Amino acid sequence: MFRKRHLIVSLIAASLSVVLLLGARGFLSMISLLNPVERALANFHMTDLFCETENGNSPQDTSSVITIVDMSEVFNRAELATIIEHIDNLQPAIIGVDIRFDGERDDHIGNERLIETVLNTNSPVVWANELSDWSDEGKQFTKVLHSFFVDRGIQVEEGFTNVQHDINGGTVRSYGIMRQVNGFTTYSLPAKLAIAMTGDSTILKKSDDCNIRYSSTHFPTVPFDKITENADLIRNHIVILGALHDKRDMHYSPMGPTSGVSIIAFATNTLINNNAPRELSFGWTIVLSLLLIWLAEVMHKAFIWVTSQITWLKRIAERGILDGIYTLSYLVFVLVLIDYFVFKITGFYYDTAIIIMSILLLDTSRQIYDLIKETISGRNNFIN
Repeated sequence: MFRKRHLIVSLIAASLSVVLLLGARGFLSMISLLNPVERALANFHMTDLFCETENGNSPQDTSSVITIVDMSEVFNRAELATIIEHIDNLQPAIIGVDIRFDGERDDHIGNERLIETVLNTNSPVVWANELSDWSDEGKQFTKVLHSFFVDRGIQVEEGFTNVQHDINGGTVRSYGIMRQVNGFTTYSLPAKLAIAMTGDSTILKKSDDCNIRYSSTHFPTVPFDKITENADLIRNHIVILGALHDKRDMHYSPMGPTSGVSIIAFATNTLINNNAPRELSFGWTIVLSLLLIWLAEVMHKAFIWVTSQITWLKRIAERGILDGIYTLSYLVFVLVLIDYFVFKITGFYYDTAIIIMSILLLDTSRQIYDLIKETISGRNNFIN
């Protein structure tokens, strides 16, 4: 049953939460000693919990589109060129090379073999480059680091492989689709691979970034010396070459330490399936927050009525123990589960900070409501 009291108490709780959260964040940002706390709070994301739940409880689907060839133990350019040629002969849909060949080495034969492969590969190939020298003033990069054969003037298809961390080098949850370099637009390796595979260039028009769906997907991994035995995982697949075990290319994702080539695979898979996690708009988040806070207040009233009908529960409730149990139960079984199923079904997620804080402040809000009501009532009696 709808009661005005429940709505007003919910609004008071939400208002207090916004004020306290803004105040706390401002306070944390002003005190350098507490900067790690501020960073930890900012780097927390409910989708990390959802990812852990999906990958921990759901059977993993093996990708039928993307295969990773592990090049962790390959350091010789001539050998690498031979591997690429071998893959090319097995007719992949497209090859993505998550390796940038920085400068010419003393190994002249290796350099020339690689150039020969670049010029003669029949399959489409996207080679890695790296964007550098960010300009805060221009809001763009000012330099691109290419492989040595591009610097020689050889024209190839390239995509940037800059891994995008959250605040202060935190968790990798998204990947760039496009960036500006000296006034020109350039695209990432995952974007180039996804477009080549789907033929859908509208991927480039959606956003500058793509939130990565770290779903329970397993990408088949082929060792560099086992390519022939795994021809069925190469033919008509996106084949991404990279180092799965290079410590210099390990990043922290919602799945824990993750190689750069795996992140590229997940980003490419997300773009192909068009299932990137999307955050609810601010307006819808406010509406949903108020609804869930109001629901918590209404359910609390029902909870109190039920406990008052059972003698032994009533005695426990009088000690204030059951309120804490109710609040924790609501946060875990209602708030988190609703957020998870909304994410699972629609791909949307919402910020729960205001909701959690508001529910914790509901008891204080009830007291504030009663105080305001008593004050207004007292004034009316004084006037009368």
